[in-house]
Amino acid sequence: MPNDVAHYVSSFPNSIQERYQQLVALLESKDIHIEPYLWAGVPTFQTSNRYVRFILFKDHININTSLGISVLELKPPYKVTPKGMVQLFLDDPMDEAFFKLLFCNVFFIEEHKKCL
Repeated sequence: MPNDVAHYVSSFPNSIQERYQQLVALLESKDIHIEPYLWAGVPTFQTSNRYVRFILFKDHININTSLGISVLELKPPYKVTPKGMVQLFLDDPMDEAFFKLLFCNVFFIEEHKKCL
């Protein structure tokens, strides 16, 4: 299935593909090595009931997580949709610390691991 994900991602502009790869690298930097698959047509990283989905558009990426609207508790420096999706536009600076914290909270907060 990763080939399906790669095919999906390759259909977007290079700038979006690069942002997607940056986000995946940040996710993997937190020792999260989950093979992505397409769920409802979007790249999804999931283990048990915890997930991160990247919804790609031509000028931004929505990051949908199992945290839902409680993502606001992490004080994201980005716009958050009413459904709790973080919107990362191409002209937004990449706040690596925020995304590492987000991914850590999605996948590790229940294990009381340090999310730094």
